[in-house]
Amino acid sequence: MEEPARDVLLAGLNAVGDAVLVTDTRLEEPGPTVLYVNSAFEHLTGYAPGEVVGGPARVLMGAGTDATAIAELHAALAAGRPYKGEFVNYDRDGLPMRLEWRIQPFPESGPPSRLLAVLRDVTDLRALEERRSRLEAVTRMQRQVATAGHELDGLRSSVVDAALEATGADGAVVEEPVGDRMVYTAASGTATASLGLELPMAETLSGWCYRTGEAAICMDVTRDERVALQDTCESIGFRSGIIVPLVNGGKTFGVLKVYSGEPDAFSDGDVQVLRRASEVLAASLEGASQYERERQRRQLLVDALPALVSYIDAEKRYREVNDAYRQWFGLERIEIIGRHIREIVGDSAYEEIEPRLEAALTGERVTYEAEIPYRYGGTRPIEADYIPHIAAGGEVAGVYVLVRDVSDRRRAECDWLTGVWNRRVFEERLEALYSTAHRYQRPLSLVFMDIDHFKAVNDFHGHAVGDRVLEGVAALLQECVRDADTVCRWGGEEFAVLLPETSVAEAGELAERIRGRIKLTPFPGVGGITASFGVADLQGVDTRDAFVGAADRALYRAKGDGRDRVAFALAAEALKGCPGE
Repeated sequence: MEEPARDVLLAGLNAVGDAVLVTDTRLEEPGPTVLYVNSAFEHLTGYAPGEVVGGPARVLMGAGTDATAIAELHAALAAGRPYKGEFVNYDRDGLPMRLEWRIQPFPESGPPSRLLAVLRDVTDLRALEERRSRLEAVTRMQRQVATAGHELDGLRSSVVDAALEATGADGAVVEEPVGDRMVYTAASGTATASLGLELPMAETLSGWCYRTGEAAICMDVTRDERVALQDTCESIGFRSGIIVPLVNGGKTFGVLKVYSGEPDAFSDGDVQVLRRASEVLAASLEGASQYERERQRRQLLVDALPALVSYIDAEKRYREVNDAYRQWFGLERIEIIGRHIREIVGDSAYEEIEPRLEAALTGERVTYEAEIPYRYGGTRPIEADYIPHIAAGGEVAGVYVLVRDVSDRRRAECDWLTGVWNRRVFEERLEALYSTAHRYQRPLSLVFMDIDHFKAVNDFHGHAVGDRVLEGVAALLQECVRDADTVCRWGGEEFAVLLPETSVAEAGELAERIRGRIKLTPFPGVGGITASFGVADLQGVDTRDAFVGAADRALYRAKGDGRDRVAFALAAEALKGCPGE
């Protein structure tokens, strides 16, 4: 390759945001040798080019790197196939991170002489997904316990079933003290056969948790010095497990335990889920076994839930509410019980609630999301479940209502900097909208937008100013679109807008309007900026990837034609009078 062409290629590789790694193709020990890394590789890993070029590519591997994933990688490359996967790597300081690897043998035809790898840090994305999964698991457990009925055994069973589902364990039990022994009073999964099992408190990890009030995670009973009854563990299929105490009001009632027949089956996230579950169950255990005291325990249970729980009768009047409900509206229970729901929530909220409540009173279970007023001002995003209460005669006697504040989940679904949807949510909506539009021949358009010369903004003004520009552009985009449209931060300085029931001409008009707004808007610390747009619809495409690719290529042409303009996908260029062309 001639020197000028080589310089252009290297400059291009150093300008991209993803880390790039080029190696030879040797797969035998010690593996491929690094031939080149770009600037983003140094930013991602902390390794300067001089520290890795000429050395083995395995410099990023460590104790937490999945050997199975590496074997799959080697198998693909040995067969001359591209590879895409994720595993744990380590930066120069030895800190773990989760990287997505995309490796392409080069050249694609004939024996490859190089391996071209693109690395992307997905650590934060996977952490957000895990957090959202834990929140959803806790929500499911809350729903099961809140509607389990008045019987204490039913509540216990509901929680062990939910704990089993939430953690993926083999078995789950509630253990309670009887004298100097711990007794299995509820069981689920493989533990069902052990219901009623009694073990000496002084010799079990469950007894230790009960006495100390501390949670315990056992990664492998064969390596844990705290486990004395290893033969018993083996007989019930307990190789690894989590045990959390059931504590309420300073009193410990027992423990909740999940276990697996495999070692190292649980994580700290599973411990967090079980802690929340243990709080719910412990609240229900307080009190006596008689019906009235059991009803009081149930009230304590629903009061402990971080959700608004109420029971509304067939005349749409409140019969029960929990403490969270009382606090949300700033009223005492006596001011709510017996009153019509309209009197509490107000006319505007009731107009939205009424059709859903009517559906629930006919026996239909209803789930929806909405924004509702908050007593301290503004609104909060909520998810509501209306669960019909079917009486013994088959008629609907009322409705259990569970309302959860989903602000945390919304934050997990939104881009942390700009507040618009993140790419994962966008992909989910794109899949659903594309499928519907394609099947029923409905219009659907996609706009890609990229801030022009954004790297120069960061280079000359600093990343803090660049972040403010991204926030301002995202806010402007949200001002310009409809509620039905979806705005997403696609990556870096690029945004995407999905427009259902919108023709390509209408999408072009919107893009042109946004382009003009951006150009005329002064951004703090920078002044004026411009942006380029690519617009596509379903014309001429037959797959979702082709749809996305059409918009992406249109954006590329807009930037290549001078930036600060709107370009259309080739299938739409025949439309005369489209803005920006």
